[in-house]
Amino acid sequence: FQVGLKRKAEQEERLVLDEKVRDRIQDRYNIAPGQEVFTVHQAGDHWGAAFRTWGVKQSHPRDLINSRDDTMQAKPGYFASFQRILVPVSGFYEWPSLAGRKRAYAIRPVDHDALWWFAGLMKVQEGVERFSIMTTAPPEGFHEIHDRWPMTLHPEDRDRWLDPGLDRAELFALMQPPPAEWVDAYEVGPAVGNWQSEGLSLVEPLK
Repeated sequence: FQVGLKRKAEQEERLVLDEKVRDRIQDRYNIAPGQEVFTVHQAGDHWGAAFRTWGVKQSHPRDLINSRDDTMQAKPGYFASFQRILVPVSGFYEWPSLAGRKRAYAIRPVDHDALWWFAGLMKVQEGVERFSIMTTAPPEGFHEIHDRWPMTLHPEDRDRWLDPGLDRAELFALMQPPPAEWVDAYEVGPAVGNWQSEGLSLVEPLK
């Protein structure tokens, strides 16, 4: 989900927002694959932003929503056709099976007002800019929630991820789990499982 994005984006000195993009930014508490998402890219000496569709078309019907770090290392030629982008988020959801049943969990920064910056891969397909999110191993202590985790960049690594000249060894070195102390995870209500649900109540802890 992306909440308070306009205010937070305006605090990034490197980010230059086109007026049309700025006008489209709104709080979203439940973003699903196939929808357009606010993303950031390198634009010369600054960052630009655009809304891009989450999910890259493949030869089979299922879109590529996430790209594994180990697959990227095994097939560097394939992933060389993608442009690296950033996906700023306020958090995301997972549905782990705990105590015998599936439960919805909100996963977000310990500082709920902060943003995480996910590593994304973008490709233009039939005139549409589409992207997937890189995944890596989960932080220590969070394997029960999921065995894969969005690749969450350290603030100082965001420019490196966007740099098209970054060599392969440096690129692969960025593919690390985020520190566990960054993460707040708690159970929320089942309404988030409906992609049409929206609003602040989705991220409120289940009582």
